[in-house]
Amino acid sequence: MAEHHSLSAPLLSALPSDHKHHLVINVQDPIPDQTESTALQSQSILLHLQQNGESNNNPSNPFEFIGAHESFELPSYSTIDPFRNHTLNIAGVYEWVKIVICLPIALVRLALFGLCLAVGFMATKLALHGWKDKENPMPKWRCRLMLVTRICARLILFSFGYHWIKRRGKPAPREIAPIVVSNHVSYIEPIFFFYELFPTIVASESHDSMPFVGTIIRAMQVIYVDRFSRSSRKHAVNEIKRKASCNRFPRLLLFPEGTTTNGRLLISFQLGAFIPGYPVQPVIVRYPYVHFDQSWGHITVAKLMLRMFTQFHNFMEVEYLPLVPPHENRKENAIHFSQRTSSVMASALNVVQTSHSYGDFMLFAKASELNQENPTQFMVGMAWVESSFHIKTLEAMDFLETFLSMNPDPSGQVEFHDFLRVLRLKPCSLSEKIFGFIDVEKIGKITFKQYLLGSAYILKQPLFKQASELAFTECDIDGKNCILKQELRDAVTLAIPNMSEDELISNHNPILIIMSNEDNSLVFDASVFQHQYNIPSQFIWPDHEKPCPEPPPVLNLPTIDLGSFLSGDVDSVWGATCLVNQACREHGAFLVVNHGVDLELVEEAHKGMDYFFGKPLDEKQRAQRKIGDYCGYASSFANRFSSQLPWKETLSFRYSADLQLSDIVERYFLNVMGENYRQFGRVCQEYSEAMSSLSLNIMELLGMSLGVGPACFREYFEGNDSIMRLNYYPACQKPDLTLGTGPHCDPTSLTILHQDNVGGLEVFYDDKWHSVSPNPQAFVVNIGDTFMALSNGIYKSCLHRAVVNSKVPRISMAFFLCPKMDKMVRPPKELVCEENPRMYPDFTWPALLEFTQKHYRADTKTLEVFTNWLQQKSSQDTTTLNG
Repeated sequence: MAEHHSLSAPLLSALPSDHKHHLVINVQDPIPDQTESTALQSQSILLHLQQNGESNNNPSNPFEFIGAHESFELPSYSTIDPFRNHTLNIAGVYEWVKIVICLPIALVRLALFGLCLAVGFMATKLALHGWKDKENPMPKWRCRLMLVTRICARLILFSFGYHWIKRRGKPAPREIAPIVVSNHVSYIEPIFFFYELFPTIVASESHDSMPFVGTIIRAMQVIYVDRFSRSSRKHAVNEIKRKASCNRFPRLLLFPEGTTTNGRLLISFQLGAFIPGYPVQPVIVRYPYVHFDQSWGHITVAKLMLRMFTQFHNFMEVEYLPLVPPHENRKENAIHFSQRTSSVMASALNVVQTSHSYGDFMLFAKASELNQENPTQFMVGMAWVESSFHIKTLEAMDFLETFLSMNPDPSGQVEFHDFLRVLRLKPCSLSEKIFGFIDVEKIGKITFKQYLLGSAYILKQPLFKQASELAFTECDIDGKNCILKQELRDAVTLAIPNMSEDELISNHNPILIIMSNEDNSLVFDASVFQHQYNIPSQFIWPDHEKPCPEPPPVLNLPTIDLGSFLSGDVDSVWGATCLVNQACREHGAFLVVNHGVDLELVEEAHKGMDYFFGKPLDEKQRAQRKIGDYCGYASSFANRFSSQLPWKETLSFRYSADLQLSDIVERYFLNVMGENYRQFGRVCQEYSEAMSSLSLNIMELLGMSLGVGPACFREYFEGNDSIMRLNYYPACQKPDLTLGTGPHCDPTSLTILHQDNVGGLEVFYDDKWHSVSPNPQAFVVNIGDTFMALSNGIYKSCLHRAVVNSKVPRISMAFFLCPKMDKMVRPPKELVCEENPRMYPDFTWPALLEFTQKHYRADTKTLEVFTNWLQQKSSQDTTTLNG
């Protein structure tokens, strides 16, 4: 290898004219686990970096060494806005006169609308009353009650001015076409289909909380879906399959566009209706108009309703098209099936199909929110982008935020100097080449579409990942799997000689990925580390603590029906106390169900976690946890420890049951993270309050199980000063070498843990590790060291750990119940006797907390070591006094 083989070599020098070109091997679709393949790729990149073979022929392309061509595919820009309402403003004398004439009629229509909504709502509440078996079809007598609501729906359409509705064709029998798909233009179609078909619909989870509407769609046995959650989408598809396969359920109605358009085109179809492989009946809806566009695009509901109320008549046409069956063997690709269906619908509507999707609407909304003059310019055809580059909508949103911070001009274009300013790049030939690569039109400006597709194109290159890993290896001189600032400086200044110290260590500098701490400690950036196959040695655990090579046995924790226990039923109380007593003596863990915590609140908290932990590292570090403190953001505790690091990120904050600190969590988020996190702070405040209430109920159970009565521990913890922790465990390409959390007992009193659907929690019992299967309906309760001391050692602090996997991240929420700061940790006198003397000295929770934050890393023997430390400290104090 040549002496100077840095990344910058091809940018700093040219080759002699007699240089012989080397063969470059590009390996497509690499298999990282195969050493030989990876070696070939690395060798290929090194040939580029050392010898600069073909890249010398095209000096303007800074990415040719990873396989990128000089230009990338950029579809022609489309000026079509599929969401635009074409009559946002009232225009013309005729419209104004008509509105004035119709105002008295509008008042009558509004009264009819309100009356029908109220009657329909009451009928629906009556139909739903006492109905608990919602996994099966609604009983017929309840369906008959819903006829009242359906009639009210038709009268609501009448109040909106749809006095008659033109129909063509007719619905196919449910047995033949279990799924109906329709274009989506306004909120009018769901009302019409509710009246006409009374189908089961697929809707966003947010609809459930809408007044009146949420109750009515629940009667339709709605299938909720979060379009950004893979597990939610999978669940929705399974529900569609289940209900489509059973003729006792009503037919299913889906709007495959996923959002409303202006009806002048069809945007890309989502695949949920087509994956099950059942015949679908397409339905098209038209709203012919001259003066008033009835589409729900870029217009508020209130304004659209007002315009509808003030029309003489609103026209609506519904056409049921012939069935579109899957191919006979039902093995047709869902994409092809959806394309055939959309082609049929587009032909019947006489409109074009575009590659827009709901993601484009989100981009538009984001640009509007940030006061862009023409937000339509930032729509890119997200369906095509996602299929071509595998860039998700939320990722595109992040790219858009960065692009908008470059201050685009009214035409939506960004100049070179703003590009450098935001990305913190130094003006140099390399920066010019990077900008020029994205500027495909060579006009000195770039659009968002060019910025997004150019970035995505580079990320998609087969050698991008290997080049990144090789760059890291080349900078990591000592092979210690982390880069010191000096090593990074030496490498970067070869390519950009005049980069200053401040620019080099800036958190916003894209060159600086994982190393920016003043103390040269490693920083755990999950977005980078989750893709690395050579994980830093700091994360590798000793062999005796590494995850089990084979899947461990499942530990069936006892499940406690907390609601039944709190009801006071003698049998329930006796059964629960016996189960808890046995579990807490053996391993210190159990499950609680029927706990009274709103699972929608849990889901909201999960969404907030996805939002926070999905942000760039520098934004999360605004809440950076300081050494010795327990609140804040921590990336693997790398600033505290140098080995056996956990593969996780956490965000911890204080909760207090003191009424004077009733909004402490919400204020924390607002003060530390800013206004954008106010809503997440409210959710975390509500969740912490729910956990505090739940913990007090559990304390009643623990008191009963120990024979000291329900009030003993409940009263002790009523003024609790606790800790809430959000855990994010990213995927790890070497999960057999590391742990998400090492073996330990929680030093707190009680841990109430909620897991997502990804397994990872393990409990040590009977001399081996056992996995705890995730149950989103339940909470895992762990006994901690403080409560073990309160129980005088009768109950066992739970020894547990968390493992990670190579495929998907895992999240969990842990509420650590702690006593009030001035409370003395001392067992009730009923638990101390001659046969069971005092095992631990008196102490306060702050003393144990300080011990674990400043003196000792919590592990399997924390309480034992803390007890010895207290006794030694007491002995030293006594000696000092006597001396």
